[in-house]
Amino acid sequence: MNPFTHSQDATVVFSGSTPTRTRLDQIAIAREFKTASQCFFIQGFNGFQFEPFERNKSYEGFGISLRKI
Repeated sequence: MNPFTHSQDATVVFSGSTPTRTRLDQIAIAREFKTASQCFFIQGFNGFQFEPFERNKSYEGFGISLRKI
């Protein structure tokens, strides 16, 4: 399922069901960030607001949207 098929302005927001799973998501995002960030704008939720994703920084959740071309 591609959530961007119907609305290219959509943002998919997610977090793991536990802090450990959220950390695993973060590790996967960091690993694929260079490739994924070419097509997607990836944000991290720091507990107060979304900000551009940075490696080696802890986040409580994530937001991913298509980059505007």
